[in-house]
Amino acid sequence: MFPMAVVDFAGKVYDNDASWHVETTTALDANFSSTFQVMINERDVHLIRAIETEKPTREQQALLDELSAGVMQTVIELAYALKSRGELTTDDYADGTVGDVLRGILIQTGDMNLADMSDPSSLSIRRSTFQGVARRISAGRMF
Repeated sequence: MFPMAVVDFAGKVYDNDASWHVETTTALDANFSSTFQVMINERDVHLIRAIETEKPTREQQALLDELSAGVMQTVIELAYALKSRGELTTDDYADGTVGDVLRGILIQTGDMNLADMSDPSSLSIRRSTFQGVARRISAGRMF
């Protein structure tokens, strides 16, 4: 799905107890595949084993599903946050750029109108909406 790297979260900007982090950018002309990367915390040995195994157990598959949906949710939230700020309003981005991929996500998800992304009273409904869409995409039920 995304390039991955196992790293030590200690001493990094990532929370030591987090299992993963998605490196992103808002530079819409940047190459998506070279700027978006999933960092896996080396302390999460269960997740690392799940990623490395050829035939995951049910528990390992659940970890992989959560990782996939969580990463997708992060990217979807980024796309809608940029849309809310008035960015991603054109489809003139070169193939494979951040703008192209994030604009494609908006289109793929129905370009939902989620109002003001900074409105804290809408946080919960936005979060559950993004979570549901991310799970559908990760499960291949939305294409």
